[in-house]
Amino acid sequence: GGFRADNLPDDLEARLDQLATGPEPGSDVAAAVALCRAGRWEEGVESLRALCVARPDYPDYRLKLGAALYQLGRNDEALAALDHALAVHPHYHTAAHLKALVLADQGLFVDARAVLTAHPPLSGSATGNPHEALFSAYLSAVLALLGGCPDAALAALGDWDDLTTTFPRGELVRAAAEDLLARPESAGRRLGALAEAWPGDADYQYLQACHLLRAGDVARME
Repeated sequence: GGFRADNLPDDLEARLDQLATGPEPGSDVAAAVALCRAGRWEEGVESLRALCVARPDYPDYRLKLGAALYQLGRNDEALAALDHALAVHPHYHTAAHLKALVLADQGLFVDARAVLTAHPPLSGSATGNPHEALFSAYLSAVLALLGGCPDAALAALGDWDDLTTTFPRGELVRAAAEDLLARPESAGRRLGALAEAWPGDADYQYLQACHLLRAGDVARME
């Protein structure tokens, strides 16, 4: 039961003071994340690791630890943290997609695609975060391209309209997929739109020039 007049603890005042003036829930993890954002990654990792030890049943702490370790290039440790998060919460899509990104960074594209297949990207309405949903779809599309499946790459980004101005890298993946599917006109239109929308990005100008040169359109390339 609760406290009664005859069983009030001797340190009740101290307990109330702690509740009133102590750290707010989540302030410790916010402080750890702030260290990472300030470039103090090692300190942030140690703070996140301590939080994981204190609350091993919180998969979000493991996710943040995995992200920080990945940023430091400590991929094996990052994967261990993410595997722990997925062991606690098997349907934690964000952890699964970060794991796929870490695996892809190591060149393990087949393993990365297997992770995404087991945890397919959710729609923005399901995640509550349309940016997370788009990134997950983009990751799926890139891995599909690397796996030689351009149709799957286009399908992964099928829920989004033209990405030329909002997420140009996603539109570039579409152009690459169109090119691999022997649709040079479609690929050229996408590359041309990217070059026009981003005149200061040398990569898009170069890719469009290469496409035009291959098509024999030297006049437009110049």
